Amino acid sequence: MQLVKLKYRKDIDGLRGIAILLVLTYHFQLHPVTGGFIGVDIFFVISGFLIASLLGNEKTLLPTLVNFYNRRIKRLLPLFLVVSVATTIIAAILMLPEDFINYLKSLRDASLFKSNVLFDRETKNYFAPNARELPLLHTWSLSIEWQFYLLFPALFLLTQKTNSLKIKNILLFSAAIGLAAFSVTTTHSNDAYFLTSARAFELLIGACVAQLNVRSGRLENKLVVLICVISLVGLAMVFTPATPFPGANALAVCILTALTLLYGNGNSVLSNKFLVHTGKISYSAYLWHWPLIAFLAYLQIAISIPLAILLIVLVFLLSHATYIWIEEPGRRSKMPLKKSVALLFLAPVLIIMLFALFVRWNDGFPQRLGDEAMQVYNKIKPFSLINQSSCHDKTSIPLETCATGDILSNRRAILIGDSHARHYLGFVNILADQAHLKVYGLTGSECLILPGAKTGRFSEACAEKAARYYEIIRTGHFNYVLLGQRWIGYPAQQLEYLDAAIQSIIKSGATPVILKSVAEDGTSKRDCFYRHIKIRRSAEEDCSIDRNNLFAIEAKNHVASLFNRIHEKYPSVIFIDPQSVQCQDKKCLTVIDNTPIYEDMHHLSGFGSVQIGKLYHERYGNPFMAPICGSPPDHAC
Repeated sequence: MQLVKLKYRKDIDGLRGIAILLVLTYHFQLHPVTGGFIGVDIFFVISGFLIASLLGNEKTLLPTLVNFYNRRIKRLLPLFLVVSVATTIIAAILMLPEDFINYLKSLRDASLFKSNVLFDRETKNYFAPNARELPLLHTWSLSIEWQFYLLFPALFLLTQKTNSLKIKNILLFSAAIGLAAFSVTTTHSNDAYFLTSARAFELLIGACVAQLNVRSGRLENKLVVLICVISLVGLAMVFTPATPFPGANALAVCILTALTLLYGNGNSVLSNKFLVHTGKISYSAYLWHWPLIAFLAYLQIAISIPLAILLIVLVFLLSHATYIWIEEPGRRSKMPLKKSVALLFLAPVLIIMLFALFVRWNDGFPQRLGDEAMQVYNKIKPFSLINQSSCHDKTSIPLETCATGDILSNRRAILIGDSHARHYLGFVNILADQAHLKVYGLTGSECLILPGAKTGRFSEACAEKAARYYEIIRTGHFNYVLLGQRWIGYPAQQLEYLDAAIQSIIKSGATPVILKSVAEDGTSKRDCFYRHIKIRRSAEEDCSIDRNNLFAIEAKNHVASLFNRIHEKYPSVIFIDPQSVQCQDKKCLTVIDNTPIYEDMHHLSGFGSVQIGKLYHERYGNPFMAPICGSPPDHAC
């Protein structure tokens, strides 16, 4: 049994052409298209429309589903596999071991149609990589479509078995309205961007349009289409990455797209040859364009306007070629469903999973990148877990599981703060172990843990953590309480709660210790170091930090003034300044023993934390033992 063949509509390919052009100009950062991501929403509506149109006259369940899935697999998976192979080859050449392992994890999830779930989780992680450097990030939308394909056709066909068009439409329109309402009422930021639950209404709106009939060719129809297309382009220039999405803004895009589909049949503007051909190759263009952007970003190569134009031309050439040689032959293939599933889905998934496991078991094959990369990897590996506190971002966990230093000692300290407290675990462990001090690390990302402070999107959770931690301090009889924060990362008025924290700590009988920040200038020194390794060249760039750089200078000055006031008011406070050993003259180290000490723009790696700790101990002794007179004024003497 064959599915009913739809009458070809040039205007739909023309609308696809507009959608992919918006996506390309947005991703290649060609202004003024700052919201071209709406092209994906246009694709979703079109997809829902075509699926419902294709299934609209079918009533047999199993034969129809067999044909539907066979057509989808042969239409979409061959090109996906070709692009995946090409992307994996480039990733194997360029990517650092950990990045290559993570890439293969994303490839595995993309091949299983669930990369949207992976990227939703990973992009919300405080330590997440730069999203623009993820070669398969764009597959989130393909995963949503496949998830829709797995559920919608069977449900749609079951409603048709009622033999009541009215009942079918009531169910379909109710589902679209309900899910749209859910997305609008729950999406107040971009937190739901990758989730199917927040996007399903877009495909359902397209399916609803397929149930309606409007006579084409009327003047008022042409006017509606013109207004809708102009509005879509206008929204692409008004929206920005900060615009809450999907929700109400996506609903506006979907309604405009739905009206264009409803009234656009035969529209001469949408049926022009350039837009139609662009629409035909839009799937190829979508798959090819993002890996190019991601790998350039990974190499820290900025995309200028001339380069962007050149890359778009390259995307069009690649897309045209693969449309002719991959997409079209796949679509025309007579392969039955069992063979399609076996060759295009099951076999590739198995190969990808085995390859990903093999690469992970071999630590990402650092030797791929040359002798220097292997040497660096061997120096870093022993310290890879040293800053990975089991108590980071945990709400309730036994305190003893958070211990480091001399864990058998009766002398006890507690380290609290954000991720900058966590990245000092290696540093603190060097000092604590030698001073026979047990240190409990309780930390949370983006959290100013001071009594009374409320900052950022986690303000309530941070306030709860602070209350809990300071209750532990009050009753815990600690010798020291260490405060570690990215001090310049919080509003000045919130930092004033430091005074109350010091008072609380002193009242508990502990000695307060303030860990100052490492040097930063707003750029990733890890990326700076590894750039020459990725492209197999000798190191030429100076990756040190200018000690007097102007990054966040007002915040730095405020923190310095605050610490001076605390030092004068509470002489018992111990200040530990890693920059006193990290920085000499005008330069601050970012590399020790030809190995980077940062893991991103401002966090020390486990290796870096330990090395700075060793340097500090060698120069100034141990602040948790008898202080050394003549050491810097940060130490009480």
